[in-house]
Parts: sequence; C-alpha cells; structure tokens
Amino acid sequence: MTRWPAVLLGALASLLVLGGPEARAAINWTYEWTATSDFIVSDNGQSKIQLTPQPLTWGANSSDIVAVHMNVLSTASDDAPDKFTHQNYSLTMKLTDVLSGAFKLLTFTGFLDGTVSAHTATTTNSFNSPTSYSNIPLGNNVYSVVIGPYTGPGPQGGLTGAIGGHVTAQALEPSTLALAAVGFSCTGLAWLRKRRAFAVRA
Repeated sequence: MTRWPAVLLGALASLLVLGGPEARAAINWTYEWTATSDFIVSDNGQSKIQLTPQPLTWGANSSDIVAVHMNVLSTASDDAPDKFTHQNYSLTMKLTDVLSGAFKLLTFTGFLDGTVSAHTATTTNSFNSPTSYSNIPLGNNVYSVVIGPYTGPGPQGGLTGAIGGHVTAQALEPSTLALAAVGFSCTGLAWLRKRRAFAVRA
C-alpha cells in the first residue's frame, strides 16, 4: 500500500480546515486613541475645544468607530467670539489584532478654523494627508483605516462633537493559504524524492 508523505497529509489537513466554518469566524480587534494635546486653543488663547480620545474599545470585522469627542469651553462674548485659525491637532490610533496580539500605530493630523463664544460654535475641520492607511498586515488579517467624518461641537454645555473613522478587516483568502500549503507540500515531496534517489545510489 502506498504511504502518503507527512507533508502531503499536512497540506490536505490544511485544506480541510480552511474549508471549515472556522474560516468564517469574526475578525476581532481593539483600538484606542491618544491626542498630543487635550485642547485645541483659540488664536487669543481664551477659548478651547477639549479633546477626549476614545479609550480602549473592542471591534469586529468592519465597522465605523469614534476617534475623539470634542467639547467647547468658552466665555467669550457672543458679539465678539474667539477665532480659531488653522489650529492644529494630532491623533494616534493603536489598532491591535486580538488573535495574534500584533498592533500598528497610525497617526492622523488636521486643523480647525472657526469661531466660538459662550453660546455659539461654528467650526470647520481639514484633515492633512494621509487620511487613510491601507493593507496593514496584522496576524492572519489585513486592515485598512480611514479618518472622518467630522461633526463640529455645539456651544459650551451643548452638543458634543466628534471625529469618526472606519476600520475594514479582511482575513487572508483561504485560497491563498491553500496554495501556500500545496506549494510547501510539493517542495517537501521533491526533497523526499531526491533523498531517496541519493540513498539508492549510495
């Protein structure tokens, strides 16, 4: 009876596993954000927009996320609001693949323009490049992250603003892994044949 080499049996086992329900399991990841400063300050330094980065949060597959929450702190007169002119900020996201523990730090920057007072808030946001990171390999998965949209905060004590984002997570294609397994098996078979041929000549 012909004996199947162990490497070939291993490849067949891999194909069976890749074709099973485990291949469709959820891709779990975590994310958390930090900011280089807790505040974006107005031109005259009297008013602020407070930044509260999203703490460690669990995610799965592809999902919208929140990067930072934003609140206005101002006592400026409504007749003479404080201005924000190209006031910069920097945010860093730590994206972690749960199964492997592999992680990547991604930095996004931008700036705010607008005016705020005790009872008014009108701001616009501009993101600097890059606004996205693609094809990030972590463990057996590939991730992409994009920053945005921006929702401006309301007056002090009112609506909380936010900067959002989106994470796309994809597992490596089973067909790709299967081809790799078969390729490894073929290499192993070739090595076994050469070894046997050498043994016969000896």
